[in-house]
Amino acid sequence: MTRALAFLLVVLAATGGCGPKPIYRTSPIETSPSAKSPEIPAPQPASEAEKALAEAANSWIGVPYRYGGVSRQGVDCSALAAHLLEEVGVRLPRSVNQQRTVGREIPFDSIEAGDLVFFRIESPRVNHVGVVLDRKRFVHASRSRGVAVDLLDNDYYRKRIVQTRRVLNLTEDGEGS
Repeated sequence: MTRALAFLLVVLAATGGCGPKPIYRTSPIETSPSAKSPEIPAPQPASEAEKALAEAANSWIGVPYRYGGVSRQGVDCSALAAHLLEEVGVRLPRSVNQQRTVGREIPFDSIEAGDLVFFRIESPRVNHVGVVLDRKRFVHASRSRGVAVDLLDNDYYRKRIVQTRRVLNLTEDGEGS
């Protein structure tokens, strides 16, 4: 019986989560145009709001994943999105499904910092959300790695994107949503 329980725990740990371990970063997010990363090119000069979002995300990098968690002791993906966007003045509902009703849907090729990106990860339903940092990267709470930054064009994530939503406009032109 003990072996069966151990086997079940291993299977659950291996199959649970917001996905396997694609290329990822758990180091602080660079906002300087001079900063270079081998996998992720440095972003263009950021607006003040984009810098605030990156700074808020940096403070969460490495926090462990906890289903239903809402603190730095453990956080899930929708709570992380709510915390990050609250830092730049947007209040989001708590769950992924509720967050999918906020703002307006936008085409993926129009994403910018602060947009929400929704995924269907190993489930028939939409069950994961991340916050776009720039046109190439997003931050999210991964079950296997905790809060991390990943590439949007990573095959694993790109194939699982279901929707992108604009809840805030962080560009310098001042046009808000």
